Amino acid sequence: MNKTFDTIVFGGGISGLVAAFSQQKQGKTVLLLEGSNRFGGVIRTVTKEGYRLEQGPNSILTNVELHNLIKELGIEDKIRKNEAIASTRYLLFKNTPLKMKPSWALLTSGFMKFGMAWAFLTERFKKKGTLEEESIAGFIRRRLNGDILNRMINPLVTGVYAGDPEKLSLRSTFKKLYAMEQDYGSLVKAMFNRDKNAHKREAMSFEGGLATLTNTLAEKLGDNALLNSSVTAIESIKKGFEITYNQEGIETVVKSKEVVSTLAPATLSSISEMIDKTLRQELEAIEYAPMLLVYLGYPKASIGQTLNGFGYLIPQQEKQPYLGGIWTSTIFPEVAPEGMELFTLFVGGVNNKGVISSIEESIEKAKLAFEKHMQISSNPTFQSHYLHARAIPQFNLGYYKLMEKVDAIENQHKGLKISGNWRSGVAIGDCVAGNINE
Repeated sequence: MNKTFDTIVFGGGISGLVAAFSQQKQGKTVLLLEGSNRFGGVIRTVTKEGYRLEQGPNSILTNVELHNLIKELGIEDKIRKNEAIASTRYLLFKNTPLKMKPSWALLTSGFMKFGMAWAFLTERFKKKGTLEEESIAGFIRRRLNGDILNRMINPLVTGVYAGDPEKLSLRSTFKKLYAMEQDYGSLVKAMFNRDKNAHKREAMSFEGGLATLTNTLAEKLGDNALLNSSVTAIESIKKGFEITYNQEGIETVVKSKEVVSTLAPATLSSISEMIDKTLRQELEAIEYAPMLLVYLGYPKASIGQTLNGFGYLIPQQEKQPYLGGIWTSTIFPEVAPEGMELFTLFVGGVNNKGVISSIEESIEKAKLAFEKHMQISSNPTFQSHYLHARAIPQFNLGYYKLMEKVDAIENQHKGLKISGNWRSGVAIGDCVAGNINE
């Protein structure tokens, strides 16, 4: 007789772990199935030669749901943050990291043009847009101007999505920006009316790295979470679902009243007959940005750039071989040996998919450019890298209509929830918020 659970969760990344933990907390019988040999998904913390490396996100930007989850898990004492450093950001401008805070250096650098200031001053007088959907680039040009898009918004989009603002949908990515115009008719008006009591978002990590969060969630689930267990089929049946999974060559069939899938869209569509051929093709066609993470360690004495911030992003118009760099050990000093500094570079994105086939060349070009920008006088004494061939889903124009079709599948099959970063949002906080089931 097949065993029956209240809820079965597919995938043991942050979305799946949170979904399973949330269901278990309500007293439901839960089974989580993870196909690989580890929990955590893209969150992966490793140690090499005395350096602690994050082979995925480097830190978490908190929201209310994530803050509450950390309290529930009892790991508040393991939080590590450096608010003053993390809140100081730079942009690369003319081969120099430029601090993005009001200063004489910012005003005299040539970064700020009069037209940019004028665009902000006059934005509140512009008419509300009427388009059903708009790219990020189109929205910023319409409400502000091209210089603000190129110098400020482009690197922001790079930092979050490693994507192309000409293709990314505003309403599917920066939902708050979209809502600001819809609700107030102006970004400036919305800023003046924002909730000053809203949760303060901070960049943070944990003692032991971000894997502390996912490891703790997995520990709370205990034997209810299985590794090396790949879902091979899901079928809608009367009063629930029948799931087949393969664990190290042994096939098992179980039933559940509810299913939460956090699998990648192409993986989900390949195992479910609930998704028709047309939708399957659309899901499989979702674009992903590749990301090559490059880790470099240098003696502190060899670095000419003052390290007093989070790091910097690079506008596309700067034409550099990498997207930006984080001053990792400046934010979290414990990640590097004493006397050393650790940096993380980001190489790739949707406009540089060739990085997948040219890893060594890409690393060398990025390293040489980085050493120039940071005024580094020596070779790295530590070097490593990690490639995500399909790192970040791209919420391009038309994405919200595709998500409406996925909504329809959920509505047709009571008890089915389709989740994951391609549904809730790419940030860890979004994945947490999207899978809390109160």
